[in-house]
Amino acid sequence: DAANKLIDYDKLADAVLNKLTSKTFGLDAGTMTLPAALNQLNSNPKAQFGTTADIEIATNSIQTIDVTFEKAFKSVPTVLCSIRSGTTNPVYGSVNAFVDYSSVTKTGFTVKIANSATSGAVLRPAVSWIAIA
Repeated sequence: DAANKLIDYDKLADAVLNKLTSKTFGLDAGTMTLPAALNQLNSNPKAQFGTTADIEIATNSIQTIDVTFEKAFKSVPTVLCSIRSGTTNPVYGSVNAFVDYSSVTKTGFTVKIANSATSGAVLRPAVSWIAIA
């Protein structure tokens, strides 16, 4: 009798999962299944970020460090960076980090760190960055 039938939740979950994974959806990137869309999304990062190791920078000098993205972008990203330090040393105000704009590619970029102080200790900041395509 229909009133005594029980739902088999395992079978229901399998049916829903099979339907979700086999059905195709019309998306901006084309028609594809949900797993294909997720794989494409994961293989095409829109943003990546990181922090370099500490970079030793003497007074009145510039150092460079090359950064390689974990995954290549499909187009050349915009990259921003900033000094990262927990120091209370006011000399760090003379240190600037910037992206060498001509170095940015789909696979990485070069950070330049400048210390404009004319005297003082060698500084060791890190640089945090974010790249967005």
